[in-house]
Amino acid sequence: MRQLSRPSGHEPSAKRLSVLLGLNLRLRGETLEPGRFPGLRARPARCVARDGRIVAFAAPGDIPAALRGCVERFHRELSEGTAPLPVAYAAARFWLAFIAIHPFEDGNGRTAKAYLRLALEPVGFSIPDFALVDRYLIEGPADVERLTWLFLVSLKGGRA
Repeated sequence: MRQLSRPSGHEPSAKRLSVLLGLNLRLRGETLEPGRFPGLRARPARCVARDGRIVAFAAPGDIPAALRGCVERFHRELSEGTAPLPVAYAAARFWLAFIAIHPFEDGNGRTAKAYLRLALEPVGFSIPDFALVDRYLIEGPADVERLTWLFLVSLKGGRA
């Protein structure tokens, strides 16, 4: 089985997007078939928020550009500093944007977690346990400040 390369921050966004697609396929137990474009959601999707509002995710035609912007911003923010707070903030913004885009039919949260693990490693961080983040997603409103704090207390490592 081919190993997925780690996104390093110096790669073109096309490679980062193919890493995301590959992660999603692997997490869903699918393989890439010749001539078949995998994964990206082809139908409109929405969910019901805790307050009863219907929230629409990115339209299928908008997904590639939105996903490219999300990934590029994340890596730009990640490259601006390797202190824990900016890394946690970049991770929180990536998470919220990725989930709002909801690019895949299935496995969006698992894919975001796997991508964060791969992307944070080259800057010396890891998030070994997403339990706080998972609990937050069940219990609280989505806001970047609270999610940044949860990522901050979940981060391990860092470079001095």
